[in-house]
Amino acid sequence: MNFSAMFSKLLINTTNSYKYLFLKSITERIIQGEELISIDDLNIDMLVLAWYPNQYFKLSFGLQDQVGNIFKEQNFIYNSSVPITSTSFKNQLRLEINKRIDLKVIRKKLAEYVQFRLLTPFFSDELRGKKDQVKNDLIFDLTHSYFETRLPLYKINADKKSILVNKKWCEFIKANAGIINSYQKMEWISYLQKNNPNIPAIIYKTEPPIQRRSLSKVQKYWDQFILENTDEKCIYTGKQLITLEPSIDHFLPWSFVCHDRLWNLIPVNASTNSSKSNTLPSLDYYLQPFIEQQSRALSFHADNIKGWEKYVEYFIQDLGFKNQRELLDQQIFADRLGHTIENQYSMAKQLGFSSHWKYKQN
Repeated sequence: MNFSAMFSKLLINTTNSYKYLFLKSITERIIQGEELISIDDLNIDMLVLAWYPNQYFKLSFGLQDQVGNIFKEQNFIYNSSVPITSTSFKNQLRLEINKRIDLKVIRKKLAEYVQFRLLTPFFSDELRGKKDQVKNDLIFDLTHSYFETRLPLYKINADKKSILVNKKWCEFIKANAGIINSYQKMEWISYLQKNNPNIPAIIYKTEPPIQRRSLSKVQKYWDQFILENTDEKCIYTGKQLITLEPSIDHFLPWSFVCHDRLWNLIPVNASTNSSKSNTLPSLDYYLQPFIEQQSRALSFHADNIKGWEKYVEYFIQDLGFKNQRELLDQQIFADRLGHTIENQYSMAKQLGFSSHWKYKQN
């Protein structure tokens, strides 16, 4: 058997997320040394893998997909103090899911078909033309009859509560773990991009980062500006920035844009930044002050800071400016930045991000 060719067939013509998540869950456990795997464990694995792109970034898994509905119907919200960048995040998320989502619901939504249908490519001739209601039993019988000859990835045990992975497949997956992980990630990104065609940076939204990038260079950029422009104020609170120890705010939340481009970053009162969290600020209140402060900071650096050009690459690249001179034209800058923010704001709002946030003085 050509194991590489057969593995690639497992995800052909996939129309929902289940196969991706189930296969990924299996391969992760095989790499960890498991061969006999509980289906309940795999179902929980699927939800752990799905939570970050589906709930944190609000990505659609497709119209027919039930994974997001499980989180919604069970009112599941991850509220642990363990951050998503922690190495223990996945373990903590698993504990939360086990504790707060009814296992019977998970079984009903996820375990009825996927463990059978993932095996379809191994028995395509026998299954051709068969009605859906008979396929599960037929696949179950075929995997047991041909486990040592056709080498299906696994067989479902008699109690239908666990799977036994074929030893030949265990050897192949362990020996090619890096390539297999990369292939599955590429296919998963492609699937998500197809279902979220207007969403930026899908590649960064599939799994939590080990740690967020440092904003020290951005902080330096704004500190230089604030020290020489002491009247500058926090666009949310109106407080003079020079009197604060401002933190850097993602005007459009990082959980939507998933980048640290300077054109979306602004210095603000630290506690206000925390209370704003992952919400979308009111454009009526804050877009114009945001654009004007960005424009003033660019002009200041152009006039006063040696090597300021290193800061403007993404302004030009992302916002469509022709050159640095056009970037410093206040009207053109306001139009381009405003248009970009408004378009992405609209997409984020459609995905379900809370909008029209306003600062409330305590």
